[in-house]
Amino acid sequence: MSMLIDDGSRPTLRDRIGSLLSACATADIAVGHIRLAAIDLTERETRRVGRCRILLGRLEVRALTDFGTPETDIDERMQTLLAFLESGRVQIRSAGLGAWSPDFSVYRGLPDGSACLLGPHYFREAPSTYGPSFTALLSDARSIRMVGARFDELWERSHDVLEPVVSAVYRRQSFSAA
Repeated sequence: MSMLIDDGSRPTLRDRIGSLLSACATADIAVGHIRLAAIDLTERETRRVGRCRILLGRLEVRALTDFGTPETDIDERMQTLLAFLESGRVQIRSAGLGAWSPDFSVYRGLPDGSACLLGPHYFREAPSTYGPSFTALLSDARSIRMVGARFDELWERSHDVLEPVVSAVYRRQSFSAA
C-alpha cells in the first residue's frame, strides 16, 4: 500500500504517526530537526512499542530549551514523553555532521507487516508555509529494506544523546513546577 499524505490530509500526518507507533513492535525514526514541546504522544500510542530508535540530524540547544509559550497541556505532554524516554525502550542518537534528506521512519511488527514514512515528519505545522508538504507512506518490502538499511548505517555513525534530552525534559518540569 502506498499513500501520499499532505498538510491538509485527514487523518493528519501526526495522527498517522501516532497510529503507526501504537500498532508497531519497533520504530526507527530519522528526523533532521525536532522541538520537544511539539511532541504530544500519548501513553496509548507508545505502550506497544518494544524499541524506538530516534536519530536526530543535529541536537541543537534550541530544540532542548524552546518550549514556546506556556500551554495548558505542555506539562502533561512532557510527563508522557518523559515516561516513554525513561522506559528503557527508547534510544536517541545525534548524527552530528551526518545528514539526510528527507526525514524517514520504519515501523516493523504492524498487523499487516511493516511500513515506512518518507518525507517531512512533524506534529503540528508543516515545515513549508508556502505550499504543500508531502510525506509518503510505503509498505513495499524493497522500500522498507532500503530505508531500514540506510537508517542502520546512520545509526552506527551517530552518538548517544538520550541523557541530554531527558535532562531537558526534567528541566522543563522543574521550571513549570516553580
